[in-house]
Amino acid sequence: MDILSFVPGLAIAGGRAVFHRFRAYRAAIKLEGIWAAEEYRGRYLFPMHGASATVITHRGFWSQKPNIVNVYGRDFLDGHLREHDGYIVVNPECPTRATRTVIYRDSGETTTQEIEIGSVNFLIVNPTESGYGKHALRRAGTLGLN
Repeated sequence: MDILSFVPGLAIAGGRAVFHRFRAYRAAIKLEGIWAAEEYRGRYLFPMHGASATVITHRGFWSQKPNIVNVYGRDFLDGHLREHDGYIVVNPECPTRATRTVIYRDSGETTTQEIEIGSVNFLIVNPTESGYGKHALRRAGTLGLN
């Protein structure tokens, strides 16, 4: 192998890796903020009963996986507070698709949700398990008609 072809090939591969890393980071950072949960009733959205704000924070460009963001939220069900943590993995190949994993602190219950990123202010959430309904997350403070 000729060293003159190896070095440029290595530089191109490294540049491509940085490009994909930046693209994944750019898609994930758009999700950072405070989100309000809304449930579907027919074709319309209404505030989800018992859900408080969901907080999404990014991990940083130089983290091992820049396309993953951290998620924290609280639900009030039957008079009990249920806190949950988790993460959202944005698909680097298709930045309008993501997968969310929710882990409840009190029971260790884990659920997975498929997310369609409609815009920077609206996420459609499709739970993969039965028992959880399709809902949406809207960026808090965003004006819009339900």
